[in-house]
Amino acid sequence: MSFKPMTNPNHFDSIIFYQGAAAFSAVLYTGRYKMSTLILGEEFGSETATSNIIENYPGQFQIDGLGLMLNMRQQVEALEVNIIDGQVDRIVRESDRITVKANDQSY
Repeated sequence: MSFKPMTNPNHFDSIIFYQGAAAFSAVLYTGRYKMSTLILGEEFGSETATSNIIENYPGQFQIDGLGLMLNMRQQVEALEVNIIDGQVDRIVRESDRITVKANDQSY
């Protein structure tokens, strides 16, 4: 599967809402498939980042939640994925696209 490069920097193949572990995990796939991807969420790391010790994450015997989320973010950033801190204000379905409005911007 291949995706053509986006000509508008605010157009994305995929927008993932939230900045938790599930969002960063999903981005590993979209990023590897070279899909232009935006992560849009208010709070980095969600509940995982505030956990003291995590002992049930594959490949990690024991790690603190913030450390795990920082590692995940670093891995996602290496895939050149756009990450924006902000709240989604509105989602509009149009005939040929879906527009997401956040922070006075449209994506």
